[in-house]
Amino acid sequence: MKAKTDSTEDGILMAGLSEDDLERVKGLIADCRIVRFDCGHGISLRLSERFL
Repeated sequence: MKAKTDSTEDGILMAGLSEDDLERVKGLIADCRIVRFDCGHGISLRLSERFL
């Protein structure tokens, strides 16, 4: 699951993974499937129906 990748004006990453990090993860995990959510870190709270 990948939430929206945001950064502050100072360039501080406000997400668990950058898009570059995500590409590395996809290369390390066989049959990796990424599901993107248009929200912040609280995917299970903000988009609970899609999360389930």
